[in-house]
Amino acid sequence: MHERSIQFLLAEQRQIQESFWRNEESGEKRVNFFITLVTAVLAALVALATSKQGLIAANRLPLVVAYALLALLAFGLVTLLRMIRRNQVTDQYKRALDTIREYFKQADPALATYQPFARRRRRRLLTGGLVEMVSLVNSLILAALVGLWAFTKGWNSWLTGFGGFVFGGAFQLGLARALYKRTPFPVTAAEVEEEATLVVRSEEPERLLSEIAELHSLGAYALLPCADQAIRDRYFDTPDRTLSAKRVSLRVREVAGQTLLTLKGPGQQTFEGAARRRELELPWSRSALQRVLDALQAYGVRLQQLGGDPAAGATTALETLGLQTVQHRETHRKIRQVLLPKDGGYEYVAELALDSVVYHFAETDVRHYEIEIEAKSEKGAAAVRTLEQELLQRYPDALTSWPHSKLATGYAIAGLLPSESAAILGESGRVRPDAYPRIQNVLNQGTDS
Repeated sequence: MHERSIQFLLAEQRQIQESFWRNEESGEKRVNFFITLVTAVLAALVALATSKQGLIAANRLPLVVAYALLALLAFGLVTLLRMIRRNQVTDQYKRALDTIREYFKQADPALATYQPFARRRRRRLLTGGLVEMVSLVNSLILAALVGLWAFTKGWNSWLTGFGGFVFGGAFQLGLARALYKRTPFPVTAAEVEEEATLVVRSEEPERLLSEIAELHSLGAYALLPCADQAIRDRYFDTPDRTLSAKRVSLRVREVAGQTLLTLKGPGQQTFEGAARRRELELPWSRSALQRVLDALQAYGVRLQQLGGDPAAGATTALETLGLQTVQHRETHRKIRQVLLPKDGGYEYVAELALDSVVYHFAETDVRHYEIEIEAKSEKGAAAVRTLEQELLQRYPDALTSWPHSKLATGYAIAGLLPSESAAILGESGRVRPDAYPRIQNVLNQGTDS
């Protein structure tokens, strides 16, 4: 990261922190003023009611009390709305600070796992905050108003007042919940995956991938070889496939002696064969699992509380949550860093992955080959589009844009195997080149995870 960029981000961080604390302080002052006002008005009403000088006629006292309580309730509702808005602005400041932190983490690999606090989830109610305090005071004021009205009608003022208290609390908390849901769920730039996929439709897929691996450049981009990877993936879902229905995937990946927990959200197609989606990938730990469970709640998936011993392993921990393995596969990956020439050097903008995939199904093992191009910086999106087009032009008969995940592709193949195995599989369990249109038809008819 350039020194000027570092200074800019540090200055931006200081300004956001100052704005954050001013916002917090203004909210506390507003609530303190409201509480003081309520206390003063109630003290004045008590003084009027107990005065021996008869400052107000007895028959007019209930009307004065009602107007005073109505004024306090109106001011209290405005205060409540301001406090909800204050919390939303606070969340925006926290989101901005998280984004700045992610820039530093991307610039320095030593900070890759640095996370001082658990990832912030969407705001929850009934946590004893200022919104709840204002709601409580407003509910008490409403209870007093309703009780006063019931008293003038000769009804049970205590029971009626309690009903007003419950209604007021439920209404205000429901309002806060609805407004909080309008605040976007925090997602950092580092948690957004943008990639394009090309499926290999060749009679000799291994030879084609080896040929592409020998390339030193594509278009204006240089390709730098990296060490090959052996990847083992297991995907999990509930017995009724809740995650699949919401187009969300949960994966445990073993690679280079490390276990990673990955959650991917629904994909949004950006151009043919390419998609952008939210991705959260963390080294396996209890805190990583909690962050994934928090993110799942944002997609409307609520799993039971954590249990068991995380040291027993990721698979065991997920199974204790009621999840089950829905796909198991192994991938041999050849990696090429995609570099953009810049100022006499190079900038790492994307990654080209040449994947040989083996799906382990109950009936048989199936081999599938594809190429992934994933953006690794802000300039990476342009690289993804350019490299996809370059490869399609070089190998028009052997490569096809493939806007489907490996997970969804595996689901489709598994669904076809029982009835169309001979038409789908060729030598050594490889997917036949002419089988991909049939697989794509199945994917287009269903839900692509």
